[in-house]
Amino acid sequence: MLKALTVTVLLAVSTIGCFDAAADLEMDGSTPSDYWEITDMNESKSGVKLELQQKPAEESEGQVVVTATLRNDGKGPMWVNKRMLWNNPNATAKFRELWFEVVAVDGKALQFGCKVNAGFSKQKDYTTLQPQENVTVTIRLSRCYKLDKGGPFKVKAFYQDSNAEEHKAPDGTPQLEEMLTSNVIEIRL
Repeated sequence: MLKALTVTVLLAVSTIGCFDAAADLEMDGSTPSDYWEITDMNESKSGVKLELQQKPAEESEGQVVVTATLRNDGKGPMWVNKRMLWNNPNATAKFRELWFEVVAVDGKALQFGCKVNAGFSKQKDYTTLQPQENVTVTIRLSRCYKLDKGGPFKVKAFYQDSNAEEHKAPDGTPQLEEMLTSNVIEIRL
């Protein structure tokens, strides 16, 4: 029996007023344009993939809403953090599993404009993801990124669990420890 677990992410998020600035994104010495060359999801050693989709506008009440899905396309089970806590790309790794890069048409990365009240993950945040199972979170991206006129915007998601050492998997089940990169989506307003 296949199961799909859907979690709606409810975070204590407050705006901190840094929406005015767009910053050049530099990760590992690369510029944003280097990241958009790869449009397919990265192949993972584990067989788990991260997929990003935009929800239709009519379902989003005027917000830009995306879903991020961890899908196990591997041959065996994987121990994953289903919390998929969304936070600032520069937040301490223990306080984020999921983060986004949002790039405007001019190539500038948008600033993450929220402060997230996050705690450590707990054992209950973990699950064994069997082959062909998935876990999905829904994110209101426009809550923390200023997505107004001037689009389209390119969005890519990243997932990595930095808490796996503290929450051991059941015997024989491997833990998902690698960083996953999603497909790129284009948001038009």
